[in-house]
Amino acid sequence: MEQAFRRMVRLNTWLKQAEKALGCICLGALFVVMITNAGLRYCLQSGLNWSDELNQFLFVWMGEIPDPICYEEMTRMENAFAT
Repeated sequence: MEQAFRRMVRLNTWLKQAEKALGCICLGALFVVMITNAGLRYCLQSGLNWSDELNQFLFVWMGEIPDPICYEEMTRMENAFAT
């Protein structure tokens, strides 16, 4: 029984690390796509057609991936928007 518990703890630790890595990958991809599209629009007056949809997709996942981490740490995510 204790061995099964240790395996579950290891699996949980691995999943947390994978979740954080996936969040970092999404953030990096979001940054690269946005900067590339802005540069193309500035230099070539023509941006990437698909970049807006990809940015929306990545932004939604950036909001959903940290939820289990925040739940476990008893914190919450806050977004501040300037109005």
